[in-house]
Amino acid sequence: MTGDEIDEQVEPGQREALEESIETIEALASDVHRLSRQLHPAVLDDLGLVAALRSECVRRSELSSAQIEFEVEGSLPQLSGEARLAIFRVAQESMQNAVKHAGASRILVRVSEVPASLELIVQDDGRGFEPTREHRSGIGLSSMRERMHLVEGSLFIESVPGKGTTVRAIAPSSPASVSPETGQGAPTGIS
Repeated sequence: MTGDEIDEQVEPGQREALEESIETIEALASDVHRLSRQLHPAVLDDLGLVAALRSECVRRSELSSAQIEFEVEGSLPQLSGEARLAIFRVAQESMQNAVKHAGASRILVRVSEVPASLELIVQDDGRGFEPTREHRSGIGLSSMRERMHLVEGSLFIESVPGKGTTVRAIAPSSPASVSPETGQGAPTGIS
């Protein structure tokens, strides 16, 4: 609807309310678009897990005062799309927790191959916490556990008050699928 159409069809006193409603709808549409990118980041599908993690580390560094280092050790195994997303989300949540709750100034994010699996380690120098205590204030830790459980992976959390936290997630590799037409393996999405 153009401004002229609004003038023709809307009472003079209602124009301002209608314009505010249009602005609100446009802002909501922008928020929905942003949330959909956050729910499943395109970079994960387009460029792979390593590029997505590297990009997320840079983004988190820019949004906080924490120095975030990213490392890849060795050749990484092929993962299913669900396992890549789970590893990515665990890394995101771990970095968020380190910055928001632990006040970490340094965070290390490392991915490497372990027997038949990919291992993610997120280690921080923050406050730490007592891992045996139930943390009811948020859903972050339980969400990470559930994500890893859904891909038949594992999540381990080591933390000592005053000495930081290490989150370790292990996702099983996918069997390499070979195309009968080309004899080539399927793209890994890891690069």
